[in-house]
Amino acid sequence: MKQPIERRLAAILAMDVVGYSRLMGTDEEGTLERLKSHHRELINPKITEHRGRIVKTTGDGLLAEFSSVVDAVRCAVKMQRVMIARNAEMASYNHITFRVGINLGDVIIDGDDIYGDGVNIAARLEALAEPGGICISRMVRDQVRDKLPYPFEDMGEQRVKNIARPVHAFAMGASAVASIPFEEMPPQPSPARHGFILRPAIIGAVIVGMIGLGLAGWWVWPKGSLPKISAESTTSASPRANSVLSSTSAPRLSFVVLPLENLSRDPDQEYFADGITDDLTTDLSRIAGSFVIARNTAFTYKSKPTDVKQIGRELGVRYVIEGSVRRNTNQVQVNVQLIDAETGAHVWADRFETNLASLGEAQVEITGRLARTLNVELIAAGAGQLDREKIINPDSRDFVMRGWAWFYRPASVETYEKAERAFERALEIDPTSVEAKLGLAQTLVTAIGNGFALSTIQKAQARVEQLLFDVLSQNANNSQAHSIMGGLRGLQNRRNEGEV
Repeated sequence: MKQPIERRLAAILAMDVVGYSRLMGTDEEGTLERLKSHHRELINPKITEHRGRIVKTTGDGLLAEFSSVVDAVRCAVKMQRVMIARNAEMASYNHITFRVGINLGDVIIDGDDIYGDGVNIAARLEALAEPGGICISRMVRDQVRDKLPYPFEDMGEQRVKNIARPVHAFAMGASAVASIPFEEMPPQPSPARHGFILRPAIIGAVIVGMIGLGLAGWWVWPKGSLPKISAESTTSASPRANSVLSSTSAPRLSFVVLPLENLSRDPDQEYFADGITDDLTTDLSRIAGSFVIARNTAFTYKSKPTDVKQIGRELGVRYVIEGSVRRNTNQVQVNVQLIDAETGAHVWADRFETNLASLGEAQVEITGRLARTLNVELIAAGAGQLDREKIINPDSRDFVMRGWAWFYRPASVETYEKAERAFERALEIDPTSVEAKLGLAQTLVTAIGNGFALSTIQKAQARVEQLLFDVLSQNANNSQAHSIMGGLRGLQNRRNEGEV
């Protein structure tokens, strides 16, 4: 007989170090020692104090469960508040900063480990939190809103990796955490601090009694229920964690494009590297029969240590594409590597040096070389359309990348307005830009759906229809345009027209 699956309702806390790979690259031993100190002196005691249990830990992450949502949130806020004080005592380049995500959900029990959507959502919420901040689900917010005085802000519906429905998230930023009164860690009890002295006879009786109770408890306690950290716990409680690793081989033409590293001296060029990553993700889908991991999922690995074999297992892909981008005024250098995730071996690598005006052609060439390396063909019609759509004004393309960079930030009126302005500016420079039209349409639809209408709803919807009709008149098979149109029809309560 198959044993029934054990489940329970739990508050799950996922915690991760921000920029762990950068910290380790700068000072490996020092970072490890500081992190161990934070765990020993702050994190572990706080979780215990709030009646939580550490499920698993890794070099840069932690997963814990609580029976009380209030305890979980209170613990997270206190840990983040104390971390601000601890970081203030050292140089900024030595700061260790955490993100925290908390969810309330039904979990599957497997020994000392826990699995399920409840755990996965907590990890995804952690990725949405800002450095030093906390992100919680709506279920958590509903439970604590009248019990705890913490100022969580509504982030609206968020689409996250491998979760079918959008997750309604609430966030508390680092500045809000800093405004909470600081609470010192309670001193460890010591006999020297007591205001009285126990007599030797009483001490002996207490010790004998405690030993007896301890032995009795050890004898009757269920051995399998003792909390421990599994020696096999090598996955992280970050967004790339909590996956059940599959032993089956990944599909041959399955890819993930990891966020390309920005090698420019100007950190403001981060949007440019992210934009090329987005483009390559889209372009790879033009390879016949390919399966490409979505952008939001790939970006959960940004600024994290890269283990291509582990990524391949977690995402179920055969190939990992990584690389870097360096931009110097109008010159661009793109380094790309194709890695077999099953063996970790480099299949192909190349460097492309071009200017902004020819960047689109270079990206088409990158995709074409990848296809030829794997001995497959690009979808002919799609590839031809891709060539035409990539030939756009480089200044317009730059504003398109800026628009997407703002779009993917945490949802707010400000971020959507900045994204809208960037896409509108791109269209002013190049009115034929398909990318700008799709970006603007997606921004308007998403803003309406999240309750952040940037103008009157009717006006915004009419603008989206016009943009999408323009795109579809040029390419009736543009999948992104059809997807956005489906979302628009849903907002208009015309879902039957949105079905394909």
